[in-house]
Amino acid sequence: MSEKKPLEVLIINSKEDDRQEWLALPTDADKVRALFDRLGIEPVSRPQGSKADYYVSAVENLPFQELDAVIGKYDTIDGLNWLASRLEALDEKELATMQAAMIVGNYWRLPEVIDLTYNTEFYVLLPDVQNEMQLGHYYLYDSGMVQMPESWKPVVDDWSLGVVVMEQEKGQFTPQGYLVPSGDEWREVCGKERMIPEEYKAEFGRPTPAKEKQSVRGALKQTGQPGREAPAKPKTKHHGPEL
Repeated sequence: MSEKKPLEVLIINSKEDDRQEWLALPTDADKVRALFDRLGIEPVSRPQGSKADYYVSAVENLPFQELDAVIGKYDTIDGLNWLASRLEALDEKELATMQAAMIVGNYWRLPEVIDLTYNTEFYVLLPDVQNEMQLGHYYLYDSGMVQMPESWKPVVDDWSLGVVVMEQEKGQFTPQGYLVPSGDEWREVCGKERMIPEEYKAEFGRPTPAKEKQSVRGALKQTGQPGREAPAKPKTKHHGPEL
C-alpha cells in the first residue's frame, strides 16, 4: 500500500498575491511562523471563516473529492490542521464511511466535517451492497438476523426483502456501498463555540521549546558541581487565542 501524501494548502498573502507558498498539514507552530515570516503575514486572532492577512487558494492530496467543497477561502490554518490530523488518523474503511456519509448527509462546513471524523461508527457501510437485491441477499444469508431453516430461504425474494429493509432502517446506496445509521450516539466535539484543542493550534500555538534539560555531563561542565544539574531556563508560555 502506498504511503499517504500529506494534505497541502496554498497560503497566499492577502495584500500581496504574488507571495504564496504550499503548506503541508498536519503542521506545527514553528513551521507556520516561519511560513508567515517568509510571506510577510502578521498572525491575527480571528473567528473561523473571517478575513485575515492570508487566505487559502487551493488544496491538494485530499483523500476524497467531497472534502474540496468544505474547505473555504478564509478557513484558519488551525482549523485545517485539526482536520488534517483527524484524516491522517482514519483508516481506509473509516475514510470510505466518511465519504459515503458526506454524499448523503449535510456535512458542508469544516466543524461538521471534523465532528464526522470522530463519528464514523455512527454509520455502518456495506461496501459490497449496491442495490436492493444485494441488500436482501446480505440480510437473508450473511447478516445472521433472519432465523429460518436454510431450505426455506430460496423462496424469499431478495429484492422485496431489500426494499423493506432499506425503508425500515433508513439506509441509502452510495458509490461506496450501502450506508445505514448504526444506532450509536453522535459525539459532538467541535461544539457551538468551536474551540480548537491546543494540540492542533499551529497559527497561535506554543512554539516547540528548545532543549529543556541538559545532560548530567553537560550540567557538570557548566556548574563544576558533581551530581547537580544546572538550573533549567524557565519556559515561556504562549497562550494562543481561542478560535
